[in-house]
Amino acid sequence: MPGIDDPTDGGVTNWVFRSEESLNFLHLPPDREELTGAFLSVELVRGLGEEDPDRFTARWSLESAQGTVTGSVAGEARLSNNEWELRGMSVLSGGTWLIDVYGAEPQAPSGLGSSAAVAGLADGGYGAGGFVGTISLNNFGPEDDTATWQADAYINAAP
Repeated sequence: MPGIDDPTDGGVTNWVFRSEESLNFLHLPPDREELTGAFLSVELVRGLGEEDPDRFTARWSLESAQGTVTGSVAGEARLSNNEWELRGMSVLSGGTWLIDVYGAEPQAPSGLGSSAAVAGLADGGYGAGGFVGTISLNNFGPEDDTATWQADAYINAAP
């Protein structure tokens, strides 16, 4: 497939990826569980002109025998060698495993000063961290594209 250029006239692309293969591990202290499934939904909005960056938002979910962990992401994207490189901030938003451990309304851990910035809790989340991902563009159309991604987070909630 010939190289793909990042158009400067804007546009939106949506992808949905689902995997039920033996994947990796999810560590939610004190437990570490093998993942049984993963879901990623991405919306990419291409910037207008070279000075306007390409941005993306995404929702993700990880599944294990203990339950699910879900999150959302916002960040920037860059097209390089037929791959979209995604980098952004991820917020842990919920899931059955998080709710089982931390409750439906997460509370800040004790010992933090009242003026401490607690990432992720401000929006009702459980914590925040980073997200990196790559969407490999295969043939024309999004149906055969593939994604690899990773999210991490510091949980700012008291169990």
